[in-house]
Amino acid sequence: IAVMYLGRIIEYGPVADVYENPKHPYTRALISAVPVPDPEVESKRTQVLLEGDLPAPTQEFTGCAFVSRCPLYKLLDADAQAKCREVSPELRKVGESAAACHHTENSGLLEKSHPTV
Repeated sequence: IAVMYLGRIIEYGPVADVYENPKHPYTRALISAVPVPDPEVESKRTQVLLEGDLPAPTQEFTGCAFVSRCPLYKLLDADAQAKCREVSPELRKVGESAAACHHTENSGLLEKSHPTV
């Protein structure tokens, strides 16, 4: 399965891996928006809400195209944030999947920082 943001693949991998352990913050937010039919399970889920406006698809970016909406960006230190703003992330392998994020190892921070919605 592949996930796109603004016309670019930002994550791909086996279906189970992408759904159960998304590496990119956008994928994590996208999957968290899908409702679960079991009310008990749904009430315990954490939804990642995206803030900000969607950039124009024709806009050129110096760094990560998702930086203005990325919930993980706000949790990073100044050096890590600078990398997001200045360097466009390439797809890199993470296990059997790949993600275009400089900080895939920190994607779990989103679950700890977002209240259940």
